[in-house]
Amino acid sequence: MNITFANITGTQTLVVPYVPPDGVKISHGAKNETQETVNGDIRLTGSANLTGLSWSSFFPVNKQYPFCASGYDTNGYNYIDFLDSSIIYEVPIRVVITSIDKYSIKNGLFTIDSFEYSIDKVGDINYSIALTEFNRDIWEYLNSSPKAQTYARSNGIYSSSNLSQYGLI
Repeated sequence: MNITFANITGTQTLVVPYVPPDGVKISHGAKNETQETVNGDIRLTGSANLTGLSWSSFFPVNKQYPFCASGYDTNGYNYIDFLDSSIIYEVPIRVVITSIDKYSIKNGLFTIDSFEYSIDKVGDINYSIALTEFNRDIWEYLNSSPKAQTYARSNGIYSSSNLSQYGLI
């Protein structure tokens, strides 16, 4: 399994160095409910819940590990900066998950619900992350969020032509 993070335009990408053997927990369901009637219970189907992703792993710090994905950034602090920036500016990130044989498992915008990390005794960064699918129109969202506007302007993407170029509208 491979995971890549990208900013909303795809101009910055980071390959997640190591996906643990138990992979990523993907949660998905619906808001179904059971109602009682005079003839007994009936099941009503509801709308789909937003997809959730979660996993725990580590970011190497200035080390090359042979078991890590090719193309990963050896400075684990770049991952921290990227994820913290998304949290601070309240912007979603793109998460692309593929199987080992390159089958697309998930490719979409997600918000970071929780991100916890610690530094281990060899200097690498252990972390846990939980994300939820972002299903709003990105252009509408950027127009309504001052923090996201600041992020978009600082990254040179706050125009409908740029958002269209990146496939965001």
